[in-house]
Amino acid sequence: MVRTQIQLKESQYRELKQRAFYDHVSLSGEIRRLLDKTLKPSKTDYKRKRAFSFVGVGKSRLKDIAVHHDDYLAGLRP
Repeated sequence: MVRTQIQLKESQYRELKQRAFYDHVSLSGEIRRLLDKTLKPSKTDYKRKRAFSFVGVGKSRLKDIAVHHDDYLAGLRP
């Protein structure tokens, strides 16, 4: 592990101390747990990023696709 020093707002410190107390962990452990939860991308996040990576890669002659994309996907528009 790497040792570091951070500055917190008084309200953040109190909230973290309270959470750590209820979770029966140290303040450092609570911070690590919250960081892991925040920094680790979920499978849903990965899938969403992968899906959106295709946005804008193609060209279309359709000028109203941004407005009527659902209709095009459903086959309601030619």
